[in-house]
Amino acid sequence: MSVDEIFLYLYDQSQDSLTPLLYKTEESLQNFKAIEKIVERVLKLNQVEVIDDIQNDQDYLNQPSKIRSLLCYSLTVQNSIIGVLGLAHYQVKHFDSSDLNLFPPSPAK
Repeated sequence: MSVDEIFLYLYDQSQDSLTPLLYKTEESLQNFKAIEKIVERVLKLNQVEVIDDIQNDQDYLNQPSKIRSLLCYSLTVQNSIIGVLGLAHYQVKHFDSSDLNLFPPSPAK
């Protein structure tokens, strides 16, 4: 599988906030501003999610971004959510349901 961007947000439970920890470039960080609400949703729902076109997603923030398709996974350790891992591509519908097999099922809340 090819990706254009990869990111890791860590979740601080005490402050209920997400902090970008891993990203490719400063431009990447700007691209991620458009998807922050999507990342928050994945965290809140503790799930893995494939989005064909972020511009058609209800949580897309209308900001400039090269990202079009997205695969996000909430990360858990001992049933505690610690962050969100994301893979992004500049092409619409780059990821599909078979890509979900890369990640173990998220534990139930």
